Amino acid sequence: MLTNQQGAPTALLCSVTPADAVVLKYAKDSGGTIDFTLRSPTNQDPFTAPSIDRLEFSKRYLSQQ
Repeated sequence: MLTNQQGAPTALLCSVTPADAVVLKYAKDSGGTIDFTLRSPTNQDPFTAPSIDRLEFSKRYLSQQ
């Protein structure tokens, strides 16, 4: 994570799949907002995020335009 002189984060580097990278780029290019939630590095509990397919993504995010 990059920080400014006050120590506030200015950038976050993430490792994503090529498919997720396309979704993130679409969100950025279409003027969307991308939010991240960070976990403590000491939190070792398993976490599974639900996945969505293109149809569900379109229903949730593209039909509201």
